[in-house]
Amino acid sequence: LDKAALIVGFGAEFMDRPGDGLERDFAARRSPDGPGTGLAADAEAGSRGEGGMSRFVQFEGRLTLTGANADRRIRVRDSQLLGVAAAIAHELIVVRKIGPLAADAAVGPALGSLAASPGVDAPVLQAIVAELAAAQGKALLLAGGSAAASAQGPALELVTLLLNITLGAFDGGLF
Repeated sequence: LDKAALIVGFGAEFMDRPGDGLERDFAARRSPDGPGTGLAADAEAGSRGEGGMSRFVQFEGRLTLTGANADRRIRVRDSQLLGVAAAIAHELIVVRKIGPLAADAAVGPALGSLAASPGVDAPVLQAIVAELAAAQGKALLLAGGSAAASAQGPALELVTLLLNITLGAFDGGLF
């Protein structure tokens, strides 16, 4: 988390787990007194991977400590988190042709069926997709919380993994 310029969570509750040390890594890039000339400059520098303050967007149903620390919290039912993640993946991989699976003909129909009704307005999703596309190699996506414990949890985690592969999180040393 300390290397990511943009973090997007799908119900992830990493702030509620102090034993994992993730809150410390998250806090390393969240100081408004960090390098740069101010919050806006730090966020812009962070999106370019130049240090500075990271940006955090959280999709979640009920308010969590993690969501309360987000720059932008988007309320969506836990049952719709898979659709949101799949809609973002569909836009990045199938529409914008980003990542190693962009040429795979089987990906489009699979993601399209999961993304049928994401539960978030299209302009909101498009804005997040644009941020993610601009932050390739410096974007990290996380899934978890109560949504991960549901029947859709494994699929949500797989789509999140697919998004991290698509955006180069593994190649960028974010894990």
